[in-house]
Amino acid sequence: MPAAPVGGVRGIPAGAVLVLKSKCAENWFAAKGDFVDEWAMKSLIAICSLCLFCCLASAGEGKHLFILSGQSNMAGLLPEESFIPAVEKKFGKENVIVVKSAMGGQPIRRWDKSWKITGKQNPKQIGDLYDVLMKAVEPQIKDEKLASVTYLWMQGERDAKEQLGELYHASFLRMLAQLKADLNLEELNFVIGRLSDFDMNSSAVPHCS
Repeated sequence: MPAAPVGGVRGIPAGAVLVLKSKCAENWFAAKGDFVDEWAMKSLIAICSLCLFCCLASAGEGKHLFILSGQSNMAGLLPEESFIPAVEKKFGKENVIVVKSAMGGQPIRRWDKSWKITGKQNPKQIGDLYDVLMKAVEPQIKDEKLASVTYLWMQGERDAKEQLGELYHASFLRMLAQLKADLNLEELNFVIGRLSDFDMNSSAVPHCS
């Protein structure tokens, strides 16, 4: 499903949405798989390059910031091997900033600072990985003028396993709104990664379907 403009956050233009299939997906949001293969990485690069190219027509002067975040599959990516060379080739090394901050096996509430605690969730882990992310981003963009910001997200299976799928949509949008506010953005591009579907009729983890 395309990433559409919602709540003041602009998604990827129609026809330029990353839909890599996943082993376990919550609705149209992405999850983790066992590994990220070469095809997935090339697809990620191609779609991201295309979506940003579509936005460049209206982008002003400055650098293009790419933020890579999420759980296992994003944590396993080595952007310096393929992603960074590809976007630098496309937009120029001097015009690109890439920041990655990811941790395997984590629920989205660790990026959502407005998450309402349910059950035995640790209050110290509400939004803590978002803080880690911002600490990585802020020094990279200090005194820089940004032409665009693109958020690449791969995460979701942990929330499905915890039966929290119905809360995911709103949490994801709050996370985007946080970024938009903290980076003082009028527009934020985002790409949601999916890998291959797996056990979509699972009775043990129904929120994967």
